Amino acid sequence: MDFNVHDSTGVWIGIVENPTSAIWTRRYQEPGDFELYFPATIEMLALLTDDCYITREDRPEVMIVEHIEIITNVEDGNYLRVTGRGAESLLDRRIILEQTTVAGRADAALYGLIVQNAINPANVARKLPIAMDEPLLPGMPITWEQGTISTGTGADGPSTTRFRGVEYIPIRNGLHITMAESQRIHLYYYDVDKNFIGYSGWHNVTLYTITPSTFVGAVYVRVIFSNRDNTEIPEVEAAARTVGVYHGIRAQYTGNNLLETVQEVCKAYGLGFRAATYDHAIVSPVIELMEGVDRSESQSRNSPVIFAAEFENLLSSSYLMDTTKYKNVAVVAGEGEGKARKRATYGNASGLMRREIFVDARDLSTNEGEISAEDYTAQLVARGAEKIAEHPITESFDGEIDTTNFVLDEDYTTGDIVTVENEYGIRKDVRIASIIECWDENGYTAVPTYENTEV
Repeated sequence: MDFNVHDSTGVWIGIVENPTSAIWTRRYQEPGDFELYFPATIEMLALLTDDCYITREDRPEVMIVEHIEIITNVEDGNYLRVTGRGAESLLDRRIILEQTTVAGRADAALYGLIVQNAINPANVARKLPIAMDEPLLPGMPITWEQGTISTGTGADGPSTTRFRGVEYIPIRNGLHITMAESQRIHLYYYDVDKNFIGYSGWHNVTLYTITPSTFVGAVYVRVIFSNRDNTEIPEVEAAARTVGVYHGIRAQYTGNNLLETVQEVCKAYGLGFRAATYDHAIVSPVIELMEGVDRSESQSRNSPVIFAAEFENLLSSSYLMDTTKYKNVAVVAGEGEGKARKRATYGNASGLMRREIFVDARDLSTNEGEISAEDYTAQLVARGAEKIAEHPITESFDGEIDTTNFVLDEDYTTGDIVTVENEYGIRKDVRIASIIECWDENGYTAVPTYENTEV
């Protein structure tokens, strides 16, 4: 495998041809990284400098050189070891300078934070050589069926005026639902086991935001829609109707590291990000937001991808489960002093299952009443959700896979949700958190790392 070298302006300046070994790691919610190891020469040392970009012809990711090391060995000769991270790590060089309040779609909020602090900041000295297109994530797809819901478990008869979403959509840390002027929606809420626990009335608005505190105990939601005038909807028209369901956010940031904020939001809302290029002559890193595809056996929309010993495509695996640092309830304290300090709680576990964490969110402010009490509480809850996302149950699979059955970057890729089962019968729907590709004297290997995706 050859690797392109570009100077700090993005111009192609050379190639590292067939290094002795190479590791290229793609990550879904953190910067990727790389390592190149090859014989040292004066020419290569002159070619590779700090802040050079590294790319591959067969991949869009852009890496940036951060570490160059000369390793001397009397027997084997001198070698260069060059390492670095994905160019998305450039966001680590900026902070969110001004107090910024975000509300609505999480992807749009991230776009605004990155543009304001790194791409088109008020102070031109803060501008980074990166770009970003306004995100156009399609939203969570919904399959519609005819009927209404009376108990949350079935239809009470066919209806030509309303349609129900088949999917149980996880609320996680918030949802942002948009609809046309002529539409209205009705929401049904479910607990962690998908048992019906309640519903809301009709919402005649073009957008509606659900937060974890909207309906206590709710983990999933299903959507019903109809025309506002309750007129008949032909089934073929219903299939074409679009109710956009996006990850929703309400938050406030001041002085936060930009990269850390992007990582926190992506982890909290299931999104991913990377720096990419589609011109290997002159590289201009473009920050892209992504959302992995659900390819697990528990869904029916996409062809399932299953790695299991019984299919002989899971060559080796290791399983880890650790609840040492797990937290599921955040008590968030905002502005104010003593007993008058504003507080909010995220999470509702109880008894032995309840694991609390205190979050000091004094940096969040109502700006002396400029932000309403409702919105401020939502911001506190959102902060709690982000902190809880930093304390998950550590449950992961690592494994070397056989690419005969499923082809990397065709059948699955980083961020996708797949099903994995080891030889002990531990079967999980997991997200591909990273893929480590390695080239050395033994050939090529691809080792994915999985993370638990259960809500």
